[in-house]
Amino acid sequence: MGKDIQWIVDEAQLRGLAEICNNHEYANGVCKYCGVDGPVHSVKVQAENGTVTASKNSPRTSETFTLTLAPNSGYKLNSLTVTDEKGKAVAVNNNQFIMPDSNVTVKASFVFAPYIKGDANGDGVVNISDVTEIQRLLAKAKTDPDGMITLRANVTDGKLNIDDATAIQRYIAGYSKNPYHIGEKVEK
Repeated sequence: MGKDIQWIVDEAQLRGLAEICNNHEYANGVCKYCGVDGPVHSVKVQAENGTVTASKNSPRTSETFTLTLAPNSGYKLNSLTVTDEKGKAVAVNNNQFIMPDSNVTVKASFVFAPYIKGDANGDGVVNISDVTEIQRLLAKAKTDPDGMITLRANVTDGKLNIDDATAIQRYIAGYSKNPYHIGEKVEK
């Protein structure tokens, strides 16, 4: 029969163990052999036509790092790259990457997303579904976190309101000479 042995190690002993650990191998920011915290690195963010927010201020080697991307209204992500300080690409999946043992640079480029004026739901066609989308948004039964519904649906005076839904209904029914250019593609 074996006996369980319990080791009690204080912080000073842990530091001593870390000094003799030659092969730091980090998992989630901590050496899996000696328990010492991994080095802290910086993240430089460059973004055009939007913002990128980092999940941590002081990421450590091997920690999972999450990026939150927020394009300006009317824009969409064009490219997202992360490189280490030597210019080597760092793999990014679902806006997350594992922090390498180096500082990194994050570059995000957002480009204008062409749309059809009056196509509130973004399906490529102006129809009654777009009117319903506007009504749901105005009734606060739907949110517009990126502002794209408002951008595509706002056809009258610069502020989304029921007049936009009415103008689109008139366009669909053929009652309007289309002074608002509903159904036309907006390139910029």
